[in-house]
Amino acid sequence: MMAQRGLTRDCTYVYHFKGKHLDHRLPLAYHLAIGIDGMAYFEFVWIDSVVEKLLEREISTEDIEGIVNAPTGQDLSRSTGLPVAFGHLADGRFVIVVYRWLDPFTVQPITAYEVPE
Repeated sequence: MMAQRGLTRDCTYVYHFKGKHLDHRLPLAYHLAIGIDGMAYFEFVWIDSVVEKLLEREISTEDIEGIVNAPTGQDLSRSTGLPVAFGHLADGRFVIVVYRWLDPFTVQPITAYEVPE
């Protein structure tokens, strides 16, 4: 089944797939990758310098993958335009994860850090 795109009155695109409204700021693959449990599943490509910086902040790669796969919020970075995901770590800290898409199913995390809720 193909996703259908419609133009709204304010000239933004709205995607519909299987009767669900999809966020036009995220790749269609993100919405199509949502599993039966409501989580998306992506491959991650890690850069050593990013992993080192996360370890300094006491954030694991597993934490980041969990947040990107099942975010509590999503948006685009105001400074870079890259996608961001928000979520809580096991210790309760609320973090933002900035990442880029390498292809429709592969994510490269750029940074992550604690932010106020």
